[in-house]
Amino acid sequence: MKRSFLIFCLGIPLLISACTAKDSGNRSIIDETVSEVKAEDLTDYSEIDGETDESSGEELFEDSVVISDEIKNAYDDALITLRTDLTLPNGETVVCDESSNNQYSITDVDNDGVPELVILIDGAFMTAKVGQIYQYDAETGSMHLEFQGFSAFECYDNGIIKEDWSHNQGYGEMWPYFLHKYNPNKDEYELIASIDSWNRNMSKRIFNGDSFPADVDDGAGVVYYVTFTGDEDSKKPISQSEYDAFYKSYMDGADLLYEQYEEFDVIASGN
Repeated sequence: MKRSFLIFCLGIPLLISACTAKDSGNRSIIDETVSEVKAEDLTDYSEIDGETDESSGEELFEDSVVISDEIKNAYDDALITLRTDLTLPNGETVVCDESSNNQYSITDVDNDGVPELVILIDGAFMTAKVGQIYQYDAETGSMHLEFQGFSAFECYDNGIIKEDWSHNQGYGEMWPYFLHKYNPNKDEYELIASIDSWNRNMSKRIFNGDSFPADVDDGAGVVYYVTFTGDEDSKKPISQSEYDAFYKSYMDGADLLYEQYEEFDVIASGN
């Protein structure tokens, strides 16, 4: 999956849906877009307009992912409500207008065989730029929120999500980020740690007067701060080699998931 901020800024080719037309009203969003999705364009992505299982009438995705009309309709209804009422499936209200570059994708992000609805909201200000992942629960008829964060995040095939901080006011060249890991028992992503850095060439001293921890630096000219969930009071720097070992423990062998995004606008009254 491309970082969502790259999608916003670099204009990654997208399949522009008919729902961007201002007169499209409450028409189905998903049905208008899936006909243009071709299997050869997709990697680790299950196209909606797939073959049909004659025995069940359900559409088959690549990699044996199945989407039923019930799931498809639930995601469609969620997008229509978001478009017209500015309300996300969990009831939160978004802050955006008709010029916002909002996007969605339907992908089996957590690799459980059921496609999720990924929503990226291009909010009017940084903290209003929201990314969410939902899965429809057929037993309860409700949308289950698996992940919520800043709209710039990457999904990996080992159940890891790497989410950028919305702001970077630190002293590192690396953009700080959060690591989340999928918990199949809870069917949601849990925060593992927050990661920041400090490059000596950017500042030898920080706002509180502390000097660059040269005793920790192993010659790379940078130290890292890995703050694990539940240990927020402990913020000790580690060296480049220690950070590399930490990162490898979660990301070694992980492949970035590719998600095909579709754009949609909002037509809520008053915009």
